[in-house]
Amino acid sequence: MGRANLWTPAPSALDAWARAAQGEELALTITEADAHAAVLVQSSLDHADAVAHYITRGSPFLPHSIGRTAIEHGLRAMHYLDDQADELARAARRINEWLYALEESARRRKGIVAAGHPGADTLQDEQPMLDRIVSRAEALGLPVTKGKQPWHVGDECRWSTMKLAEHYLSGSGGGGVASMVMRTHAAMDHGVETALLGTVGDKVGPHGVNVFQPTPMDVPRLAFTLMGVPLTSISAIRALHHHYGWPNDDKVAKEAAREHQRTLEFWQRAIAEYLDEDAPERPRTGIFGERGFGQPRPM
Repeated sequence: MGRANLWTPAPSALDAWARAAQGEELALTITEADAHAAVLVQSSLDHADAVAHYITRGSPFLPHSIGRTAIEHGLRAMHYLDDQADELARAARRINEWLYALEESARRRKGIVAAGHPGADTLQDEQPMLDRIVSRAEALGLPVTKGKQPWHVGDECRWSTMKLAEHYLSGSGGGGVASMVMRTHAAMDHGVETALLGTVGDKVGPHGVNVFQPTPMDVPRLAFTLMGVPLTSISAIRALHHHYGWPNDDKVAKEAAREHQRTLEFWQRAIAEYLDEDAPERPRTGIFGERGFGQPRPM
């Protein structure tokens, strides 16, 4: 669907871009957010495709580590595109992401300097870019502050992945489940034994020593653990679809909607099977939620 629309806004959704071209600071900031969101959506979909590939190959580890990236990129895109936020709130989110990227750049530069690489002492520090960000933020009435928290504007710093997951993935009865699943993926990324041991079996080897054998999770449990992948990537492309004003009634959009629904229904059936076995008392609905886009924003 994105490729069919060249990943660009429809003419009906170009108002902010036209205002940005006239030099309006607010419009410039939210179009930067839109552009970042579009790349995040593409990355989320690409990583989700890789998750499917490694599931079919029977890989016990990669679906979880790649899945975390698919989910986080989709969640950050949804946060940018959230139509329950007004333009100033979306601009603040963009600036917080910009400030976070600048701090990461500073850490990388300091590491190069500390290692003594040739020419490291000529690398420009981050102050000119910080001055640019501060100037932009102040023009929007968003002073940049830094106390115990990192640089940020507004009342909040850049949202954590766990907070995003709870906000966009949890259903009415699923509080804590989304962040728990995200922590499981993070544990795999960092090699924590609680994650690794969930994807191995053991048998007694020579001399009576237990030998761990990589073993893919059974399908129902895997579906529960990785539910955030299809839910987030589908929600993210739907959010971009709505925000960019792409058509709803052409062949591409209709086929995408059918495929999205088939995918979610398949995962839902697999999760129900997992719960039947592991948590029969758990409700079958309300664990994961799908945040709808295109709703009127509260005034």
